Amino acid sequence: MSSEAEIPKRFCSKSSCRKELPPVKDHKWKTCKMHLEDSRNRYLKKAAQSRTPVSQGQYITNNVAAPHQLPGDIQVPSTNNNGTGRPSKRTRIEGQENQENGQDTSCSETEKSRSKCVKNIEPLKSDSARDFFNSLKNAFVQNTDVEFDGCYEILSDPHISYQEHVKFIAEEVWKVTGYRWTCVVNDHTPLANGTGLSSRYHCCQDSSRKKKPKKAKGLKPGAKPRDNSGMDRFDCESYLHISISALKEPQKQKVHIRLNHHLCHVPYYEVTLPEEVQAEIRENIWAVPSAIASKIRSTHPNITSQQVYRAWATFSETLWRPDDNQLDSARQLLEELKAASEVDVFELEVAPGVTALGWGLKNIASRLKDQIVEVALDATYNTNAKDLELYCCMGEYDNAGFPLAYCLLTTASSITPGKRKITLTSFLEALKNSYNVNPRFVHTDKDIAEIKSAKTVWMSFKHQLCWWHIKKAVTNRLKNSKRSTTPYDPLVPKMEFDFIDLSFVPNVRADPNDVEDSEDVLTSSNPPPPVATPSVSTSAPLPSNSGPNVLHIKIKIPAGYQRPELPAESEIDSDDDVPDSGLRSFCPSIYQEKIIQMMERHLCAHPLIPGYSAPTKEGIRAWSVKEMYTFCVKYNLRAC
Repeated sequence: MSSEAEIPKRFCSKSSCRKELPPVKDHKWKTCKMHLEDSRNRYLKKAAQSRTPVSQGQYITNNVAAPHQLPGDIQVPSTNNNGTGRPSKRTRIEGQENQENGQDTSCSETEKSRSKCVKNIEPLKSDSARDFFNSLKNAFVQNTDVEFDGCYEILSDPHISYQEHVKFIAEEVWKVTGYRWTCVVNDHTPLANGTGLSSRYHCCQDSSRKKKPKKAKGLKPGAKPRDNSGMDRFDCESYLHISISALKEPQKQKVHIRLNHHLCHVPYYEVTLPEEVQAEIRENIWAVPSAIASKIRSTHPNITSQQVYRAWATFSETLWRPDDNQLDSARQLLEELKAASEVDVFELEVAPGVTALGWGLKNIASRLKDQIVEVALDATYNTNAKDLELYCCMGEYDNAGFPLAYCLLTTASSITPGKRKITLTSFLEALKNSYNVNPRFVHTDKDIAEIKSAKTVWMSFKHQLCWWHIKKAVTNRLKNSKRSTTPYDPLVPKMEFDFIDLSFVPNVRADPNDVEDSEDVLTSSNPPPPVATPSVSTSAPLPSNSGPNVLHIKIKIPAGYQRPELPAESEIDSDDDVPDSGLRSFCPSIYQEKIIQMMERHLCAHPLIPGYSAPTKEGIRAWSVKEMYTFCVKYNLRAC
């Protein structure tokens, strides 16, 4: 056995040939000698064809020679310094600029197919740029299917880069052809040694080049975030290649253009707003957008009303948006209105990390001093980019509502307990002191911060919860699958109402976090042990048939126990009121509507309205609690 490691065998990499190759030290290539020689011959043949002298070019439209093409016009081969003829340098085409370095920057298969016929056309040489573009214009005037290839020489300008020069040429092609050409993304390929640049373009109305719309944040589905209207698209199979390179002659450059456009369609028209239209919108910035649009469309029918409205909204921002930051912008605007005696900016006391801005409407609130009997406090959420909470205090006068004050508030960066209550209390104090607002009734939703702030500022008032908010909150809770309850101590209500049963407590675990206000959490959340009652033992009758699978059960029923009256079986949900989702609800559905109706009846009770209780607020409270408690006991709704 040899001590040397066994050398693996090598075979030709061609799939059609599996000849064994010599060792690497004798043959370093991956193909056999026959295929290696074949590859070299094909390469030399292709190189020789590219160096063959060609005649002066012509442009072809629909395979018909141009009228001005002279027959037999032959290009003279280039010569070296000794005067001897030599093949000209191979013409560089797009996609081959970096192939010498092993890089393939060729275009897509679609681009190859579109430019294939153009590459085979001999370029038309023009004496000047004017002659070149006149020939290009005539090609589009005489034919609908255009294939054009030509070049011309210009003087170089050291102050203009190759990329800028290509851009100017593309704009000139747009003016001549009537079609606007758009550059392929990041397709600006420099030539060897930095002696030029080549770029590819396509018709901006080419349907195959249409990009998918991008989704913008905050827009509704289907909305298009742009000022311009969409343009019509056509299957024109467009292709435009522009290259500019430096010549050996000093201060001269060569421009080479190849163009393909196979369908005559509606010329491109500018969809952006012209300068004169923008100036007219700025002059009429205080007018109604619909009136501005009607006036502009009479002279510019291609402009849509949506474009006018969008431009009007953008230009009018200078009137109400002095700063990009929303709070700073609001402060500057309020300072201007304060100088005009239209608003009063409040100095608010806020907790650390809280940002607030409050102001009162001076022209309204000052005229309603000592006349406000009823106010409502509410807030909006998630209505702006910074997620600021906007609180509003509305006053009632002569059966009409009037806004008195507003407060912008954010507590996102604060961890202070009671941060919202501190700020709202300061806001309501400023409103009360500035305009002498002392209402007898205050309406809020179930926001604890609003309720406690109002109670702190106005001591003697009747607080009223919004019935819509009450109904929505209670309905959602009754339908919720969460079965845990808030901490409940039966001793507390027992001290006020003697009909409370200490043994009637929730049969589920209490959630200490399920509270509206942490200050009101009861110190004792564990229910007392149930009161012991004498019980008697009864035995259920045995089944008639006995067998090995029969289990004898004994049930102990307390003395004096009465079975509650339950609705008919047809009214009870199957499987213990388990909904389709598989989650049990907090309260059976057959009782939810009855609870809501009972709450509405309690809300509408008043001492001046004859009812079921004593004509006092204490009597109404006792009657409401007893009716609801009796209902829960009757149907064993311990969690409710």
